[in-house]
This record gives sequence, structure tokens and C-alpha cells, in this order.
Amino acid sequence: MPVITRVIEPSDLGKIDLFVTFCTMLVYASTLGMHQAYMRFFADNLEGITKDNLFAFAVKCSTCGAGIAAIICLIFNKNFTESIMGEQSNHIWVLMALYIFITGFIAISKTRPRMYGNVMSYTVLVVLESLSIKLCYLSLLVTKDVYYSLWVLIFMVGVLMSICLILNRKQIFISISHIPKETKNAIFIYALPTIPVMFLANVNTSLPKIFLNAYFDAGFVGVYTGCLTLVSIITLIQAGINVFWGPFVFENYKSQQRLIQSMHLVITFAIVFCGLGLLATQDIIYCLLGNKYRMSQAFYGFLLCSPIYYTIGETVGIGINIKKTYWNIVTTSVALISNLVFCYFWVPRFGNLGASFAVAISSIVMLFVKSFIGERYYKVVENPIKTCLTITLFFTGALFSYLFNSQILIRCILIVILMLALVVLYLKDIKQFICQWNIR
Repeated sequence: MPVITRVIEPSDLGKIDLFVTFCTMLVYASTLGMHQAYMRFFADNLEGITKDNLFAFAVKCSTCGAGIAAIICLIFNKNFTESIMGEQSNHIWVLMALYIFITGFIAISKTRPRMYGNVMSYTVLVVLESLSIKLCYLSLLVTKDVYYSLWVLIFMVGVLMSICLILNRKQIFISISHIPKETKNAIFIYALPTIPVMFLANVNTSLPKIFLNAYFDAGFVGVYTGCLTLVSIITLIQAGINVFWGPFVFENYKSQQRLIQSMHLVITFAIVFCGLGLLATQDIIYCLLGNKYRMSQAFYGFLLCSPIYYTIGETVGIGINIKKTYWNIVTTSVALISNLVFCYFWVPRFGNLGASFAVAISSIVMLFVKSFIGERYYKVVENPIKTCLTITLFFTGALFSYLFNSQILIRCILIVILMLALVVLYLKDIKQFICQWNIR
């Protein structure tokens, strides 16, 4: 990313990111919730289901969903083209349809190694998919045209899809005709409510970029995207947690509630501690960026709130995913509405700063709503005050990062104090978790 910000104009970066943004809004909805259903029923003994034909069923349903998404892209081609390129084009819908189909297939394929505990394969797929976007940015140096660089992106994710197809060829083409209708209905009943959730969640993530593009231009989106790419450092930790968290919970929630409660505390401590660490060392990271992108340092801390609070929300809201997935629609809708309201009032006035602050506040809203509902079905939080203090500690760090943006020494000292306070707050819990894990 530092190389990209030194050689690529923010406006070009913003256009490519808008393309990926609009596609991502449709990708996970087009999978029809099958990657979630695959995880949920992987360890269950549903009639007629094996691990392999469940995967085949997920892939084939996702393919149908991609076809529906392609029709949507064709219908709204004019809107997408004007928003992304700022001009008319009859081919953007083709690029979008291809990207949605390919990345939807990759999304299902990534779930398989994750469920089998193959961390290395899952990580490689995630890194390669992310790398394809970064190489798309760099291809602008050669193509000099955003449109041709998007074709480069399609080619690279297509190569990754081919690798996934080769690795999973035996499972993909397994017949699903022997799966009973009742079993298919059970899978759909679980999966379909996640479609609006995935769509709304991606709309929620994309709202600040849409507002920035509407009120300003693609250059503002490019600066915002540059900051998001730095934020993705914490998402690597988030992805590592997600590799084992979902499968572990679905397999052990009936017998290991105490351990899950302890793991929630450790995950919360780890993600917040790492986030504060990034705030303390942000000047080193920003020294590598191009001058046109360095203005984003002021709101870097606020954008970090989203992945951190999302990770905590995933641990406290597991009761929703285990028993009542339709509540995800409520939690995501509340976050979306709050984000929409904040973006409407703050983005036109404060630009990127307003967008990042809206993201931070809406992520807090989503966390509290998800924990309130999730705790009704499965208790994870033993000490709500401690969780609230942790959330407050990081948000305080984000405020320090903004208020003392130009006073490096003061900012670092204050954030280090917050890190020490966090260690003191969780020291006993970490020791207890280590003992529990050793006994297990």
C-alpha cells in the first residue's frame, strides 16, 4: 500500500475502490447465505448430508445467486457506471457480473479449509484475494486507464478461482440429488435470512464512500480507501480469529460455555490491545505513505473502531447465529440507519472526518444491539461493565489520536497509558483462560 499511494492518484484509486465496493455489496448476498449455512451444518448430522455434498450444494446455490446478481447489474448499469466512472459505459455491468460470480465462488471455497482447521490454506486464499486488488491498483502504471485495470483485476481473481476449482473439483461435482427435501428446506431456512443481513452489512460499510463520492469526488474516496487499507492491518488479526471462532463455537457451544466466555475476554483484550498498539505506532506507518494520503491520519483511529468492535460483536452475539439468525437483520438494520443518519449530517460538513466518525459511532451502536439480543439466547458476557470499559478505552484512544494528531509525544504517552490500563483490567482473566485451556 505505501508504494501504491506514492504512484497512484487518489481519484483513480477511488474509482477502482468504488467498483469493488458496489460488487461487494452484491457478492455475499449472491451466495444466498450458503457460506454461513455450510459452517452451521458442517458438524451436524442432518439426514442425507455429508461434508462433501453440503459443499457441493452451497456452490451450486451460489452459482444461481450470481446469475440473479448479473441481471441486477444489467438493469442498473447506468447508475453503477455513472457512480464508478463518472461517465456512461455499456460494459461495466459485464465486469461487475464476472467479479461477483468469481469472488462468490472464492468466498464459498475459503470456507472449506476454514472448517477443516487448515489455517494456512485459508490465509493464503485471503492474502491472494487481497493481493489481486493491490496489483490492480499498480496496473494503472501500465494501463493508464481504470477500465483496463479492472479487466486486470478480473483476470487475477479468475486465476484464483481456477485454483480453487482445481483443489475442490471432486467435491464441487458431487450429486446433490440424494439430499432430502426436508434437509434442503432446513438449510434454506437458516441461510436465507442471512441474505439481507449480508447485503445490509455491505451497504453499511459502503455508505461513507457513496456519500463522499456524491458530495465530493473519487479523490476523497481514494484518500478514505488509502486509510482503510492501513486499517486492514487489524483485519488480518480479525481474520485469524474468525478462522477458528465460528467452527469452534458451533462445535462446542453446548458443552464448553465457560471456555467460550473466557475466550470472549481474551479475544476482546487481544483485538483492543493490538488496535491501541497501531494507534501508538501510526506515525511509522504514515511515513511510508504518499503526501496526498497523509491527511487521513487524523481519522485513522475512528476507522479502526469498526473492525475492532465488529470482532467483539461477533463474540457477544453468537446466540443469534446459533439459534435466531433473523435477529441479524435487526442488528444490521439499526447500524445501517444510524450510519445513514450520521453520514447525511456529517459527511457534507466534515468530509472524510465525518465519514470516519459516522462509521465509529454506528459500529458502537451495532455492538450494543447485537450484545443485547445475543445475550438473551446464549450468555457470553459475565461482566458487562468490563466490556463497556474496554470499548470506552479504545474509543478514548481514537479521540486522543485525533485531538493530539500533531503532538506525537503526548499522543503516544496517553495511548500507552490506555494500553497499561487494559492489561491491568484483563490480567486475571488471561491467567484463568490459560489454566482452563491447559485443563481442556
